Amino acid sequence: MSNKFIYAINFEYSLMEFYKKLSLTEKDIAVIFMIKHLLEQKNNLITADLLSIKMNLSITEIDNILVSLLTRKYIEYKQVGKTLSTSLQPLEEKLSELIQIESNKSNSKEFDEEIKNATQNIYQVFEKELGRSLSPVEYSLIDEWVNNGISQEMCIDALHEALSKNNKSLKYVDKIIMKWQTRDDIEKEGHSAINENWNKNINKTIDIARKKWNEHK
Repeated sequence: MSNKFIYAINFEYSLMEFYKKLSLTEKDIAVIFMIKHLLEQKNNLITADLLSIKMNLSITEIDNILVSLLTRKYIEYKQVGKTLSTSLQPLEEKLSELIQIESNKSNSKEFDEEIKNATQNIYQVFEKELGRSLSPVEYSLIDEWVNNGISQEMCIDALHEALSKNNKSLKYVDKIIMKWQTRDDIEKEGHSAINENWNKNINKTIDIARKKWNEHK
């Protein structure tokens, strides 16, 4: 498939997908598609007269649409040498920005969903291994681990390490995680950013969770 064909699919699809967000009407779209068609046929300057030959809209309607598109900076006229040419580049750039925004939103949603799934899975494993429900404070502690980038595997392995030492305290699990994460950081980077701030953040999270728990008693 040629790059030109890929570009055509992307432009047309994106325009149909986002034209409402750009406050474009169906007549605007028809004119834009015809402009693109005529440009691909090596016509440089696309006028209302030229468009009217190909379209059922009147010259007046087309002229008004061209003025509107130009005013809203969806099309422009470029001087190339001694030739004045019509360009859809401003519209292409706006579509590219919208695609990037939507892509970022999608990636953000996927990331949030991954975090949510990871946290829920850790909850379930901890409750199964400990044979009891977790407290609000313990839920908050696990949330803090995940938000700090600690993987599911490390959280669960740290729990198993604690249980192997007959210790069921999540504070002890937290110490194991801090120790392992510090070790991994040093191996990868030669140093570790983990310090007393880790404990301060964890303790702050626990205090907040404990206050909320007490408020709802």
